[in-house]
Amino acid sequence: MNDFINLEAFKSLYNSDPIYIFDTNIYLDLLRFSKKASEKLIYKYKDLQQNIWVPNQVNVEFQKNISIVESQRITNAKKAIMEAKKSINTCNESIMKQLNFFIRYKFDNIQEIVSKVTTDLHTLKETIEDYNEVNVISQSSGFLDKQDINDFFNSVYNLSENQEFPIIKLYNIYKNGDIRYKYKIPPGYMDDPRNNSDAKKEGVSIFGDLVLWNEILDYGKENSRPIIFITSDVKEDWFLLKNGKPIAPRAELLREFSEITNGNEICILTSEKFIEYIGEVSQFDNALILAEMQKEDFADIAIGNNKDIIREKMIDWINCRDHVYLVPFNVEINKVTDIEDLTMVIQDVAVDVRDDVYYRVTFQATAELVGAYYDENIKRFTLNDQRESFRFNITISFKRERVTDFVSNDIFRKDIVDIEIESGEFERCILEEVELESKRGTFIKPNDNDYDIYNYMMSIWDKYNKENKMERAEALVYIDAANYFNYPLLEINRGFTLVQNRATKIELSLNEIDALALKRFADIGFQISGNSCFFDDKKYTLGEAYPLPESMKQCFPEGGKELQVDFTYEIVRIEDKYVQIKGKTTLPKGTKLIINFASKELMYRASSQVNVLDNGRFISEVFMKGSNQENNSIPDGWYTLEIIVPITSVQPESVQVAFGRKGKNLIGKYVSYDKIMGNIVGLAETIEIQK
Repeated sequence: MNDFINLEAFKSLYNSDPIYIFDTNIYLDLLRFSKKASEKLIYKYKDLQQNIWVPNQVNVEFQKNISIVESQRITNAKKAIMEAKKSINTCNESIMKQLNFFIRYKFDNIQEIVSKVTTDLHTLKETIEDYNEVNVISQSSGFLDKQDINDFFNSVYNLSENQEFPIIKLYNIYKNGDIRYKYKIPPGYMDDPRNNSDAKKEGVSIFGDLVLWNEILDYGKENSRPIIFITSDVKEDWFLLKNGKPIAPRAELLREFSEITNGNEICILTSEKFIEYIGEVSQFDNALILAEMQKEDFADIAIGNNKDIIREKMIDWINCRDHVYLVPFNVEINKVTDIEDLTMVIQDVAVDVRDDVYYRVTFQATAELVGAYYDENIKRFTLNDQRESFRFNITISFKRERVTDFVSNDIFRKDIVDIEIESGEFERCILEEVELESKRGTFIKPNDNDYDIYNYMMSIWDKYNKENKMERAEALVYIDAANYFNYPLLEINRGFTLVQNRATKIELSLNEIDALALKRFADIGFQISGNSCFFDDKKYTLGEAYPLPESMKQCFPEGGKELQVDFTYEIVRIEDKYVQIKGKTTLPKGTKLIINFASKELMYRASSQVNVLDNGRFISEVFMKGSNQENNSIPDGWYTLEIIVPITSVQPESVQVAFGRKGKNLIGKYVSYDKIMGNIVGLAETIEIQK
């Protein structure tokens, strides 16, 4: 088995009165989620309560860890309070540093300002301390109370019939576990420090998962009902991982369960997959819970789609709230008029789940800020276009409204609202020397040498383009520049692309630039071998490419969400003059399609944009040779028919969800992979038109 069961299989299992077994971490996660999310989960779990069985090992670990987890969340809350108070102290120091100018020259009433700043900040600190006393130390009101979770767990556990393993059986499990862990037989071996340097368990506690598994095996032998086991422990000793993410339960576990229980059925799911499926089959409101689990993806999409708005918000925040003095220009300015060449890399995402979903995102960025000084006395600018480069940390917040029609494929509205800048810290820098890291790779700005490469390549283009076809000319320009600068080809391409992208406002990391370069070099005739390449039987230095970034690695379908793409179509002749394409597809309703109909020999090309209708039907416009319907019939001959699916990001939201990010759920003969666009779909066939 190389994936999770699909939704239809889960529906069948759900309707067969299964037994639900939750790993300890599922119960402990109720202390980690927001209060509203945990309340919704408990509400749903209570619906399943009569079918939940709690192994003794889960009870042991829950009782052992519940106070520890509660302590951790209180510690995190106290740390946030401490950081808030620290920020107030930093703010006070920063303000006093600026006010020192007025103190030094004994401006009138300056001591009143100093006193007010000190008093107001002290009051703010006291307010935070009071909040700490009432909401953090006493109850941590943002979380569900520990006693509520403990009561729920005990109510479920008391309904479960189980017995603690006798010591001799535990001893045999430990002894057997030592052998299993040596050969990495699941589950549990990743809790052994011999197999995982990050493992923190010691002694026989490393065998906790194996004890739990043996309890599940024994329960399966004595009961014929199917079992659904849910865990948020997504290490490799429970799941098959791809790119660090679980894609299926370990086949060894399924096989062992089947053999021990004489063919009984078990389904092993991650907590995220279970919540997704249970929401589908029972119309359970899973949107807020999934928002917490998937917050990074939502934030990444939101920031990318709203970069220009965020830039304008930053300018307003700096100016309107008089934060301009936080930006350390070399000269005195009191207004920022523009932010140019902005690059943002997300560092942290926090989510606050209420009726809607509120995000708080911190990112690192570089940009060139344009400052000015406006003199209120003479009502004009006395300094304009003071440009300086900065590296900075910015925290923003925004809201994503939830769709309330209980359709899981449309959980949130496409647009975000209420974008606000919360805080910012700035330091001067040289843009060309700053590297920002993200999952997309390393981002840098072009330097003078990159401009030299770009200008040289542009200056020699006409020379090669006059004598060669375009692709060969491009290859020869790269070779010429590599020889001229004595750089590897990849380094030449980086310099050229960084400058070109700056002009077109495209942001690519060095990793993405290299990945695209390797593909392009192959397309224009280079034969690549390791760090070298060949062109016209001559060897050239290619150079070492940056690693392929996570964002460009091919994503594989989510288990149970594979979408097999297929098309059938017919050519309909209308009045023996015109042509219309009618067909069916497995793509979901609402999918945008582009249907191209062309003949190079007949110098004819037409295009029709359509949406997939009910039952997968699609119908093109009527194709004709010109606009006059009376005498512009389609000539007989050979034509090329193309059916193209535009990239995932331009599809309706429900279609985007079905496709998966960058079309990862799409499979079949019409699907191909592109490192930039992800999975793309296209049909191209030659057809004959005759009366």
